[in-house]
Parts: sequence; structure tokens; C-alpha cells
Amino acid sequence: MLPEVLDWTLTIAGVALVISIISLVYNWRHAESLFRRKEGLEEMRLPVWIGEVTEDIQQNEDGTPEAYWRLRVHISGDELSVGTHKEGDKDYISVGEAKMAWTSLAWDLSQIRGVKFLSEGLHPTQFHATDGEVETSGAHFSVWVKKATDRTQYEVTSREIVSRTRHFIRLRLSDYKSIKKGFREQA
Repeated sequence: MLPEVLDWTLTIAGVALVISIISLVYNWRHAESLFRRKEGLEEMRLPVWIGEVTEDIQQNEDGTPEAYWRLRVHISGDELSVGTHKEGDKDYISVGEAKMAWTSLAWDLSQIRGVKFLSEGLHPTQFHATDGEVETSGAHFSVWVKKATDRTQYEVTSREIVSRTRHFIRLRLSDYKSIKKGFREQA
């Protein structure tokens, strides 16, 4: 009787050990792939910055003039080409092969405290090359922020605009790469 119980105990312990080793290897590989994907996105340079800042007077609902800062937000890419794309009446930011809807980014930015208006769409950022031709090197849009008496509030809001824009693009790129990788693995 004792040898049979011992055999069953060793068998159960062996099976449990094999299951734990398989689980450990799977979790390690999964964690490693997540780390590599995140590491790749963190290393990717995606310059987003505030360009021109101008004072703008707009009429509010009452018809009284209010002062706003108009911030021009630029997006360009060092490693991936960044531009604008239009399908019908919808604007898209294109980063590499991925296209992201402007309306989604605009909605996200409109949730920031202090942001009052956003431009209707995206505009390509163009510059004159040395040979005289006009080249596109990114995209830009405008954000109107209520003019605060405290400069630190403006700085906090502008940093949040830049941060959310960069975060939005990185998330969409991550989703795009994951979906593309999933289709390749299934093929």
C-alpha cells in the first residue's frame, strides 16, 4: 500500500513540476516579447513639439471677446515618414504605413483642461528644399488654449498636449504592428 501511494505522489509531483516549467517558459517568452515591443516604441523617435504661439482673440457665446493662446503643434518623424492623408472628408495622420484618424486625436486633446478649440483638420508641414522644391516633412495642427494669468498653467497644458499626442500615436502604432504581426503569423 505504501509503495503505491508513494508512486502516485511522485507522479503527481512530476506532472505539477512539468506544468510549472511550461508555464514559466511561456510567461518568460511572453514577457520578453512585450518588453521588446515596448522597448522598440520607446526608442522610436517621434518629435512632437509646440511651434508658434500667438495670441488670438475669439468671441465667446455671449459675444464678448476672450483672449486665447493659439499653439501650433508639429509632428515629424526621424525614423518613419509622417504626413497627412485625406479620405473623403476625413483627415488622417500617417506614420509609416499606419493611418490614424484626426477626429480620435482631436477628441482626446479636447478633454484636456484649458483646451477650448482645435483646428478643423491636419495640415502638412512643408519646407523649401535646397533645389527650390517644396517637400513635406510632417503634419501640424492648432490648439487654442484659454489665456491664463499664470504662465505655469499654460506650460502644464502645453506639455500635456505634446504628451497626449505622442502617447496617442505610439498606442496606435503598437496596435497596428500587433495586428500586422498577427496576420503574418496566421498566414
